[in-house]
Parts: sequence; structure tokens; C-alpha cells
Amino acid sequence: MNCFSEDTIQRFVDGESTESEVKMVENHLAECSECKRKVEYQKQQSTDIKKVLNELVGEIPEMPKIESFSKRESSRVSIKQKFVYGMVAASVLWMLFLVSDWQQSN
Repeated sequence: MNCFSEDTIQRFVDGESTESEVKMVENHLAECSECKRKVEYQKQQSTDIKKVLNELVGEIPEMPKIESFSKRESSRVSIKQKFVYGMVAASVLWMLFLVSDWQQSN
């Protein structure tokens, strides 16, 4: 008998199997007591893990509200500032051009 892998059984237990996979596993479980035992064991393990996690977490804390980006004041650069930044960049480039031209002529 072709039994399923542990991964397939875990996906089945977790409800992550495809419809065709579910049908194949259910048909197989009707005939294979070993796989049926494995599925029951995995279900019990999942239940136990969930219980332990719930005990560790206790009450779930409320998530703080997060302000959306659209509501925040964005720091926008004014047209005047853009012009000044452009002039500074152009001046720096012009100075680099003059220095490199001067070095080539010497």
C-alpha cells in the first residue's frame, strides 16, 4: 500500500491540502490503519501545541492604532527650495568642470 509522507499528512491535518489530495488521503485512510493512526497523532499534537501557545500568550494584547501615511504631514520641498537646490547642484558641476579644464590646460 502506498502511504503518504509526513508532509502530506501534516497538510491534511492543517487543512492545507488541495481537494484532490483530501479525497486521496480520505480514501487511503479508510483502508490503512497505520496512516489513520498517524493522522490522529498529528491532530492530537496540533491540539496540544495550540493549547500550550494559548496558555503562553494568555490574553491577546490589543494592537496599537497605526496612523496611515496619507494622514501624516509630509515634508514637501517648496518650489523655491527646489530652485535653490538646483542652482547649488549646477554651481558645483560648473566648478568641477572649471577645475578639470584648468588641470588639463596645466
